[in-house]
Amino acid sequence: YIQITKTTKGFIAIKLVISIHLKDISTLEYIRSVLNLGKITIYKDNKSPTCKLIINKTDLQEILFPLLLHHNIFFLTETRNNQFNTAMVILDKDIKRFDLIPDINNMVKIFNLPVDAVDYVKLSFFKN
Repeated sequence: YIQITKTTKGFIAIKLVISIHLKDISTLEYIRSVLNLGKITIYKDNKSPTCKLIINKTDLQEILFPLLLHHNIFFLTETRNNQFNTAMVILDKDIKRFDLIPDINNMVKIFNLPVDAVDYVKLSFFKN
């Protein structure tokens, strides 16, 4: 998920969090090693131990988001797509204060989600 939160002083904090089961930590380690960004945190105390790759705002703005845009890769659920669009509006318009973030319904969508299952299968990043 892309976490967009308000700081104690009313500013915006943005980070991307990928959370998976601890047994799959090698996946996060691979992503981190290839992209050379983010920090891996392990949570062993849960019934189901997890690990998270947390990528900060600067790395999102300078590395990951431009990479996704360049390759036309986008998030496949409405919630994640809305989070991505919100983050992109914040970064593109250089919005600093949380209370100035526009309503999601008033934002231009960067990527439109497929309408049905067939459209998902036709996405270029699913073709080998």
